[in-house]
Amino acid sequence: MKLNKKSFSFEQISKDGVVIPVEVLFNVLITDNSPIIHATIYKVSSIQYLLAKYSVIAENFELFTANSSLAIHVYKLDENGKPDKYVLANQAALNLLEYTKDEFLNLSPIDIDDEDARELISFRIKTILKKGHTRFKAVHQTKSGQYIPVEINSHLSRLDDFDVVISIIRDLRTTN
Repeated sequence: MKLNKKSFSFEQISKDGVVIPVEVLFNVLITDNSPIIHATIYKVSSIQYLLAKYSVIAENFELFTANSSLAIHVYKLDENGKPDKYVLANQAALNLLEYTKDEFLNLSPIDIDDEDARELISFRIKTILKKGHTRFKAVHQTKSGQYIPVEINSHLSRLDDFDVVISIIRDLRTTN
């Protein structure tokens, strides 16, 4: 006798158009004669569903950016269009700025920009919201206090119900 468990999440749409996140849990008991399958479908909280969904997004982000020598990070925009905390960062970004992943995900662009760059954040965000992208030079400050000149290529995107900015950062100290 062997027991296998499998589960997956998806969105179910009700008759009146309401999206309901659900999870299906399959228990398969394999006996000598035949398998016995028991499936349970249950509604999950929005938080549980989003955590599972963002876990997959984070895994894919890490997979696609793992070999990049360029720093890449993603931050949310709050309801007023202001930069919020980072939601994703590749290893190159963490190495460049000397933060652990957990530390970095508690920061926002304001925390790593030097004083001059901080003053331009509002203007740059307005440009991104209007044009969908922008490219500019700035200076980032590492965890140890070192200043690094960078070129940033930022693009507006959407992640579920909120706007995010995806930025690709090139360290200008290493260019010829």
